Amino acid sequence: MSMGWQEKISDLGCGELLAGASLAARTTLRVGGDAQALLLLEQADGLGAVLGICQAAGVPWRFLGAGSNVLVTDGILPGLTIATGRLRQVTVTGSVLQAAAGATLIGAISAGHKAGLVGMEWAGGIPATVGGAVVMNAGANGGSIADHLIEALVVSPNEPGRWLAAKDLAYGYRHSSLQDGRDGVLAARFWLERGDLTAAQGRLAEVLAHRRRTQPQGKNAGSMFKNPPEASAGQLIEAAGGKGHQIGGVRISDLHANFFLNLGAGTAQDVLALIEWAKRQVAKTSGQELELEVRVWRADD
Repeated sequence: MSMGWQEKISDLGCGELLAGASLAARTTLRVGGDAQALLLLEQADGLGAVLGICQAAGVPWRFLGAGSNVLVTDGILPGLTIATGRLRQVTVTGSVLQAAAGATLIGAISAGHKAGLVGMEWAGGIPATVGGAVVMNAGANGGSIADHLIEALVVSPNEPGRWLAAKDLAYGYRHSSLQDGRDGVLAARFWLERGDLTAAQGRLAEVLAHRRRTQPQGKNAGSMFKNPPEASAGQLIEAAGGKGHQIGGVRISDLHANFFLNLGAGTAQDVLALIEWAKRQVAKTSGQELELEVRVWRADD
């Protein structure tokens, strides 16, 4: 009897494979269903083989970093979810900082500071891993990942990793060519600079304090919508009367209207309903069409 795809992946020994693991517990919104299979990746070298097994079996796959930009719907998410959070190594060579996909942005920035490198303090408050940030071209405070990325280590099915230059990743506002989900990011190299460490640490503290003042804490996915050209999604939702609007257990933040808060008993369906409500209200009041920044992973309900 031939082995199934899950058994083959397990036999590779490149991480812990879990069946029926909760994804709500691994995303910052804390809603949604379970993964059919969840791989806690520990050996980066085996990823190409993992993806090859999935491809041969016709099994979908996706990558999970910090879970801060993801909405998982209720039910069982089919296929393989690959969590990179155990890959956290950060090294510095000269002015180049290399970070594994599961390293947090704040962790990478702190490692850079220890080596005397500065320049990415703008990203300190973004609750993301390096891999997710590279895929989404995460940005804040006037900066973005594409501004500092030299190259990313990208893995395809049945292939070893290859380093792709930032210019080859079709970067745009919260966009890259990696968003089709076929390839995985295992690491990234960033160009930083030697500078005034005290000033950089002060800047980082300001960024973190500003985020605490202007963005809500608690169970949320970060910015729900992308900012339209020459506009702010949060301001558009606020102008449409969205602040404080609630469906089920999910509420639009009173502090920043582009943040949707799970009050504790919220469901993925509540979030989806609130998304559609906000889009309708903004279209009605401003004529603008909001586009999701959060990625929706649809399970089999």
